[in-house]
Amino acid sequence: MLWIPAFLLYGFATMATDSCGPDNCPDSVTVPLESAPCLYLAGAALALLSFVFPWALRWRTPRIVLAVAATALATSAVPLLLTVFC
Repeated sequence: MLWIPAFLLYGFATMATDSCGPDNCPDSVTVPLESAPCLYLAGAALALLSFVFPWALRWRTPRIVLAVAATALATSAVPLLLTVFC
C-alpha cells in the first residue's frame, strides 16, 4: 500500500525538475530521483523472492523477513523523494 504514494511522489518530483533541465539540477535533486527506481526494483525483487520460498512452516521466518525488507526498501523512497520538494 505504501508503494503507491512513493510512486506518486516520484512522478511529481520528476515534474518538479522540468525547470532546471537534466544538466543544471543540483545533486540534492538528482540523487533521490536516480536512486528511487533502484529502491523500487529492489523492493519488488525481494517481494517476489519471498513468494519463491516453499510454503512450509520452516520457511515462514525467511518469507516474513523478505517481505518486511521489501516493504522497507520501497517505502524508504518516500522520505528520500520528500527532500526534493524541500
